Amino acid sequence: MLGCTAIKKENPGYSNYDIREIVMKGCISILQKATIREAFPDEYKDKKMQELARESHKNREGSGQTTEFDNTENRTFMHKAGAETKNESDEERDVLRREIDVLKNEVKVL
Repeated sequence: MLGCTAIKKENPGYSNYDIREIVMKGCISILQKATIREAFPDEYKDKKMQELARESHKNREGSGQTTEFDNTENRTFMHKAGAETKNESDEERDVLRREIDVLKNEVKVL
């Protein structure tokens, strides 16, 4: 509750927004913002921010993005990506070996 009802009783003219700001400023040195927001009663929570958060979560969950820890059908894609990286690193290693050989030959000539 964080004292919202006590502030409302002392100052009945304050809006829910004002009370929320007073409590937020009073508790921010002790608690994190998320903890304070979760502790507010529903009537003091910012409805607009809640709706935006819901939409954001819905978009994130419905985006179909996967992570490297996903063990579903993307395993083949990840394997192919790893194979491409391996081939690229093998090519780079070969180029470096050739350059080293050229440098060794130049040193022998000098």
